[in-house]
Amino acid sequence: MGRLFFRAEGRSSIGLGHLIRSSALADMLKTYFPIVFVINEDAPESIRQSLAADFEIRYTSSDDQFVSMLEKQDGVILDGYHFSSDLQERIKMQAAGLVCIDDMHDKHFYADIIINQALNVSVDDYDAEPYTRFLFGPAYLIVRRAFLEKRSSADNSCHGYKRLLICFGGSDYNDLTGGLLQQLDKLNLSVEVDIVVGTAYRYLDKLKDFKEQARLKINIYQDVSAELMASLISTTDIAVAPGSSILLEILSLGKPAIAGYYTDNQLDIYRSFLQNGLVEDAGDFNDLSKAAKAVERVIKEGCHIDIQKVNSYFDGQSPRRILTEFLKLFFHSHASLDRVTKFDSQMLFEWANDTATRENSINTAPITWEEHSHWFEKKVNSDTSLIYILRFNHEAVGQIRFDIIESFIEISYAIAPGHRGLGLGKLIIAAGVEKIRNEFNTCSRKIRALVRKENIASRVIFLKAGFEEHSPVEIKGIYFDQFQLLL
Repeated sequence: MGRLFFRAEGRSSIGLGHLIRSSALADMLKTYFPIVFVINEDAPESIRQSLAADFEIRYTSSDDQFVSMLEKQDGVILDGYHFSSDLQERIKMQAAGLVCIDDMHDKHFYADIIINQALNVSVDDYDAEPYTRFLFGPAYLIVRRAFLEKRSSADNSCHGYKRLLICFGGSDYNDLTGGLLQQLDKLNLSVEVDIVVGTAYRYLDKLKDFKEQARLKINIYQDVSAELMASLISTTDIAVAPGSSILLEILSLGKPAIAGYYTDNQLDIYRSFLQNGLVEDAGDFNDLSKAAKAVERVIKEGCHIDIQKVNSYFDGQSPRRILTEFLKLFFHSHASLDRVTKFDSQMLFEWANDTATRENSINTAPITWEEHSHWFEKKVNSDTSLIYILRFNHEAVGQIRFDIIESFIEISYAIAPGHRGLGLGKLIIAAGVEKIRNEFNTCSRKIRALVRKENIASRVIFLKAGFEEHSPVEIKGIYFDQFQLLL
């Protein structure tokens, strides 16, 4: 079974944003894929412990060492600016697939998928291979679980601008935090300020000294958890942040933000969100005067951001979209379609009695254990019935059955509760048909699917899988749509 290897840049000198973002993505994927993080040997102890709590950790000091870890069934995710085109090409030759998380589009890409969370970016901005697929914008937002959970309870109503959050990233190596606070303190603003910095922030003592003599009320938070960060954002009235993952987390909770940049990799998100009216403008943070004026204007005059528009971009569905793409890309290397065994009987019984499954079945009545046991025993011992279980990372996610009936092979499938809406229906049908075609003497036979008219999702899935629609079939006074595929 293949694994997903995450290779992300992260150390005290450059910050931990890539590692934090990659860990959020890994958390979205871990139910379906074994995860391995490969990090530099000088990564901070705090991030090592955080990753080790959920994932396997390996260390590397070179690209050669990293590539040597990979096997043919493994997938790779790269998150960083120093992973060259040459490294990507070597990974593609060695592994099952490659995903790059990118903000710069500054090199040739060999990736199967590129994720760029900025708006207004397009395929034309990239030099990539013809097979590369692109996932653009907040529709594919990579955000930590705490923010997804907080989203439903976040208060987006405006009660004035009395609380300000400032975060320039964990390291903030130019001390933009201290510089902005000094400018704001001169403006005599009636606002309480929450400051968030990381363990790599070198100016903490200086910041604490400033807090003691400042007119502003300042709260300092260092190395905060995702849960605390989500809580701080949800209770603020306005936030200042660069065009990075921090800004995306703020907007994901429907909070207004004053955004700027201080490095080139922040320009895509900053500019695109500004052009779409989703943030107030702070400009280049290397000159903090514009940011200070923007804060003053918002606190005194109010914010002009349409939060409903912000929420339309950040709909909370990005994990489902991202997972769907990963399941499709790594299906053949990470999924298995296995013949059913007696140990699957209880699981199939529970799936069969799921409400949605019963509603879409020919017989909609609940099934008793006695009925199921008799049916299961008959099917597993039959020469004309074949049942397969689809598994990802040893997790059973669906079943597909083929019954040979005269000139037809009837197909039926079900995706397990909790795994629906991820594109697995089309994948299990394609894999099942391929299995039947390769392993059994089914020459010139047609596969037939019968679908209730109200089951729109299955209708679409069979058509996308190459089935053709035929005349409806009546069973016990109920008409079912009929779809056929010639093997």
